[in-house]
Amino acid sequence: MTGPYIDNSKLDYLVSKVGGATQMATTAPINTRYQFRGSFIGDYTDLAVGSDEVAHPMWTDTNNTQPVNWFYGTNFGGLLANQQDVVTNALHF
Repeated sequence: MTGPYIDNSKLDYLVSKVGGATQMATTAPINTRYQFRGSFIGDYTDLAVGSDEVAHPMWTDTNNTQPVNWFYGTNFGGLLANQQDVVTNALHF
């Protein structure tokens, strides 16, 4: 018997150099519950690496809560929502 589906997974991003070290890009796990209904969270992920071997991963983070009136222009009694923010981190190898 199967029970109800509970989305309780957490997401971390790691960057590794071929044949070398691996570094954690995220500073805290991302809660995948706060995404668009179509499992959209991975669409906002990218990586750029400069000639100085500094990696600049970019990802969607849902850890920050923001007041709902910021999005809709209406005060909903202090209601907070987890929205998607664009985050990056410079990783030196």
